[in-house]
Amino acid sequence: MSCLEALVRSMTGPRLPALAFACALLGAPVHLSAASLVREQVPLDAGWRFHLADAPDASQPSFDDSGWRTVDLPHDWSIEGATSPTEPSAGGGGFFPTGVGWYRRTFLAPSPSEGRLVRVEFDGVYRNAEVWINGHRLGLHPYGYTPFRFDLTPHLRLGGENTLAVRVDNSPQPNSRWYTGSGIYRHVRLVVVDPVHLEPGGVFVATTEATAEAATVRVEWAVRNERPTPQAVAVDVDVIPTRPVTAGINGMGEAGVWTQLDPLFAALDVAGYNYERARYSDDHVRLPSRVIYGAESFPADAFASWAEARTHPWVIGDFVWSALDYLGEAGIGRVFPPGEPAVPHWEGVHYPWHGAACGDIDITGWRRPVSHHRNIVWDRGESLYVAVREPSPTSEPWTLSQWSVPPAWPRWTWPGQEGRSLQVDVSSRHDAVRLSLNGVPIGEKPTGETHEFVASFEVPYAPGVLRAVGVRAGHEVEELELVTAGVATRIRLSPDRLRIRADGQDLSFVTVEVVDEDGRLRPDTSLPVRYTVTGPGAIAGIGSGDPTARESYRANPRRVFHGRAVVVIRSTRMPGVIQLSADAAGLDGASVTIESAPW
Repeated sequence: MSCLEALVRSMTGPRLPALAFACALLGAPVHLSAASLVREQVPLDAGWRFHLADAPDASQPSFDDSGWRTVDLPHDWSIEGATSPTEPSAGGGGFFPTGVGWYRRTFLAPSPSEGRLVRVEFDGVYRNAEVWINGHRLGLHPYGYTPFRFDLTPHLRLGGENTLAVRVDNSPQPNSRWYTGSGIYRHVRLVVVDPVHLEPGGVFVATTEATAEAATVRVEWAVRNERPTPQAVAVDVDVIPTRPVTAGINGMGEAGVWTQLDPLFAALDVAGYNYERARYSDDHVRLPSRVIYGAESFPADAFASWAEARTHPWVIGDFVWSALDYLGEAGIGRVFPPGEPAVPHWEGVHYPWHGAACGDIDITGWRRPVSHHRNIVWDRGESLYVAVREPSPTSEPWTLSQWSVPPAWPRWTWPGQEGRSLQVDVSSRHDAVRLSLNGVPIGEKPTGETHEFVASFEVPYAPGVLRAVGVRAGHEVEELELVTAGVATRIRLSPDRLRIRADGQDLSFVTVEVVDEDGRLRPDTSLPVRYTVTGPGAIAGIGSGDPTARESYRANPRRVFHGRAVVVIRSTRMPGVIQLSADAAGLDGASVTIESAPW
């Protein structure tokens, strides 16, 4: 499309009014670019001073921050603290500490060519970020999830030292139903732009008329001119292919009328239903052109959700809540002891639960059994998996909440449970499965679609080898074994990356496992492990899959959970070899090296 030219007139106000043009286009959205927009960026992530408390006069350049600690961004002070039932963030915020914190950083101002502007851009601060430059208050950005920027130009000391100060106030609590963190949790940069430029966030697109053949799209943009004379600019408008629009929609509640949502769904190309699987068939009869998917579903509904997509072509898939576990919304996937009521996570205090515990994948990245079962149900590459239900304190079953599944583990190591009958669940895409213990057959059961791709066996526990075999047309075609682990003897470290960038931002996630002499995980281990790092790296955090642990994610030593943990190594800006060592009482330690390279 040809350029649309506009005369940008000089103004002394804070913002030039948008120049609006209506363009007849065959699709939306529209991508805008301007040849006149020139940006130079200087990262400001390194070397901030931080203080966790309010500090009078910390906005002033003369303030003495020598006693504050040095941090690199992104930074979150909440994750560094221990959880507590008295924290005002409550279960929604995971019972993590919040409060007020200050950040300060000095820098030499860039020397832009005449007339160019210098801004500071924040990608995200949670929350109530108040910003000063050289003692001049620039403004307040309350919201914690959007980027923002301020013009530094009038207050910069060109060629001299400048002080940027940020006060972050996350003390008004509770303010979220999930974990937010506190602080400057994303990147910060200085940006130098031409005096004539598109305003960041100043492009607006709206479809004013649409038919099956064509659409009229109104494009508006805001251009700022800081020069003393009018300037002619060219704005290129490029059409990019459209894409379907969707949204996950919650129902109207018991008192609402579901059909009141029809206008909202009509604006979508694909309709996302949250926990409304029972409406799929009726809505198809009423509105046969509506394409539906499960935007949120309960973890235990894997087969039912698959069956809807399998039998109804207008249902195209399902998203489970949730794929990856998360902090906050504490106890949404909690399992309760037998006889106790399943109290919803929004009622009462569920401490020490600080995490959701509803993810197919736990917070360390380990796939729970339900994740493998879901893959088998949806036929996504796996065809056989074995998990053992965790025995409850009594003979009665666990009490489950809506977002929980029965606790189960891929292990045959249950000391103290000898002779007790344990439920073994075998998920399979084969016709049937056979199960044996120490070579003695337990039984054979079908596992086809009519059995929801799973067979359950009651097996009296005895140490040894539990063997499951997939059977097709009478032939054994696949097998999987769970073997009782021996005495824990050593630690094993497994980095996901052996080479990272020496940029102060790159990470290597190191899996920690307590194993026996044959390298088998000892899954009943919960001992503390201490970690040491040498070289140009640091521990960014130590993860545990235990959503009830009271230890800080920066605690060292920290306990493993079911024999596992994850240590996150962060590079510095110096290249070299990072060495991580792990030690625990009574075990042989381990170490691993990670190269930090300039790349």
